Amino acid sequence: MEDLLPKVKGMAEKHIAICEEKKVDLLVTSTFRDFEAQAALYAIGRTKPGHIVTNADAGHSFHNYHCAYDVVPIVSGKPYGRIECLMVHLYQNGKL
Repeated sequence: MEDLLPKVKGMAEKHIAICEEKKVDLLVTSTFRDFEAQAALYAIGRTKPGHIVTNADAGHSFHNYHCAYDVVPIVSGKPYGRIECLMVHLYQNGKL
């Protein structure tokens, strides 16, 4: 989180705090990415094996400018990979 611009860091901290109030733990998995790292992610599913993981090439991602962060929800101590499944889980358990 220290890699984020101060305003973005404040927004991220508020987001995480709101989720904590709802008993949703979030793990920050990425903040700033240099152009090389962003280009490597962009290549996945295009020129490298795998499924596409980003639509932003180097220079076109907010991560390149300290303005974005990625999170994964933690449910029962494990990363919950699909946010839409998490939302259903939270709704069904009365947390939304």
